[in-house]
Amino acid sequence: MAGQQEASLLQLKDSKQFNEQILVWAVKHSEENDRITEVIKLYNLAGNYSTVVACLAQALSNTISRPSPKEKDQALEQTAVDIIRHYERMNRAAGKDREAVVRLLRIREAKDQIATGKPEVAIDIMESTELIPLSGDVAKITRRAEEFKDLHKALQRNLQAYLPLTMEALAGVHQKVKSSVIPDATRQMTLTALRRKSRSLMIFAGILKYRMSPDIYSYLARLDVEIAL
Repeated sequence: MAGQQEASLLQLKDSKQFNEQILVWAVKHSEENDRITEVIKLYNLAGNYSTVVACLAQALSNTISRPSPKEKDQALEQTAVDIIRHYERMNRAAGKDREAVVRLLRIREAKDQIATGKPEVAIDIMESTELIPLSGDVAKITRRAEEFKDLHKALQRNLQAYLPLTMEALAGVHQKVKSSVIPDATRQMTLTALRRKSRSLMIFAGILKYRMSPDIYSYLARLDVEIAL
């Protein structure tokens, strides 16, 4: 509708011609000026929904790994939330790209929860992504590690972001539980569950060790030891 109105104003024949002439130029101009959020909105306006989610997956792959998002990263992530919510409702662009965008946004959400002192919520979010098996089932962990190569490239690239994030959440809950005033039986049960999750993550990381830097693996191992104490 928006495309047809603007096409009329520009005296172009129809929205198809508008898409081909004006939007193509606008996308090129925005790409050249590193304005990815505008690019995505223009593709959405043009009805190129599969291109929208492909662009979102690529762009979020770059922003998620940053320790603290810039203002334009936050704008991009909010745009992604709005678009994905709409696409899911309208059943648009279903597939691997859209699924990757949803998971990347969940990783960002988990990061935000840790930043606000809610590591237990972050663990629940990361478990909901099904990226890291934390059940303690070695066969399942091995199978998930073997399937890693089939994940969307944007998720593969962020392994070094979401593995430490998840381990930090486990360590955060561990510290909370150790210092909390709760019945000893409850404390021990919770700590045992945390240690199982931590060990599961380390088995998974060990299988995929070649996919990460030695520093990241050492960091994970150090947190695992802290949780085991």
